[in-house]
Amino acid sequence: MHICKLGNRKMRIIISNKIRCKRCGDVIESKSHYDLEKCSCGLCCVDGGKDYVRRVIRTTEGGKYADYCEELSEWVEVPDPNDDDGT
Repeated sequence: MHICKLGNRKMRIIISNKIRCKRCGDVIESKSHYDLEKCSCGLCCVDGGKDYVRRVIRTTEGGKYADYCEELSEWVEVPDPNDDDGT
């Protein structure tokens, strides 16, 4: 499990790392580190498992990530136990 520091005394723990391709409708999930998964039409890729969140969109049309993929990942934000807030 990887914990991502967000600043402002919080961290994010990744529960699931997945997206839905808006072209073919596939839901793809990366389940482990360096587990690059792509949808059946090849437009969207997801990578990182619970260690990091990486997205790859294979298009020359431009546009934004949200034009091609729907984010389905889940995470929880927790207080940073190593943060010294001066109290």
